[in-house]
Amino acid sequence: MLGLHSHVTHDKIFVDDLSCTAPTHSISLDGTGDYLNLASAISLDIEIFGMNISISFWAKRTDNTSGEAVVIGNSSHNHWSRLYFGDEGDNLGIESMQNGEEAFGDVSQDTNWHHYVITSRGDGGPSGGEALIEMYEDGASITSANTNFGNVFGKKLIFDRIGNDANTGTQEFKGLLHQLAIWTEVLDDIAVEAMYNSGSPICLQANSGGYINSGQLLHLWKFSENTGSTTADEIGGITGTFVGNTAFSTDIPS
Repeated sequence: MLGLHSHVTHDKIFVDDLSCTAPTHSISLDGTGDYLNLASAISLDIEIFGMNISISFWAKRTDNTSGEAVVIGNSSHNHWSRLYFGDEGDNLGIESMQNGEEAFGDVSQDTNWHHYVITSRGDGGPSGGEALIEMYEDGASITSANTNFGNVFGKKLIFDRIGNDANTGTQEFKGLLHQLAIWTEVLDDIAVEAMYNSGSPICLQANSGGYINSGQLLHLWKFSENTGSTTADEIGGITGTFVGNTAFSTDIPS
């Protein structure tokens, strides 16, 4: 465990240990064939009691009203098993391998940086059940609507791309993504608020303030290389390879 000391300045949390610093870059996607191809597919169980996950990312959309925008998607399925913004840009949806098994949250319809967290708590039995979804934007809970997400037994959330799914065109993410992470736990309100940190991202590999979940990280793409055509998964080892005009950017939340 790192020996960390934190202090608060203007309501923001700073980690004093320089071995753990917040990422300094994002990835840029123009929506015309850009995405990250993951070295292997990631499969997340969702429906059984105790199968808990949380997903976090920062997004700055350059176009949020001309079609769905996939943050994580599956190359083998048309428009499901994904996390995505809706075609009007005012909602965020998560969908399992079962087409139409979804949950939604209302989000801001603008082109500013925002922080998003989606938590999924398995609540079913041995033959299925459901997953209870909570969504956050900028540290605050947002309205969510569950439509039996996780209700069909064995229908996991499986993805092998960032920024795109099996189709091209209006389903591609357009804009910037920063620090995409997945945990094997449901993050609570205090952790989510600490991660948002008044709009200034923190290092997720060390506990800081109300964020105490670094030990439950499953995957973390920091997008910090700023060179080459790949980006590392700091925790799970699933490298992402750039496709199309995907590029690093110095435009990050602050």
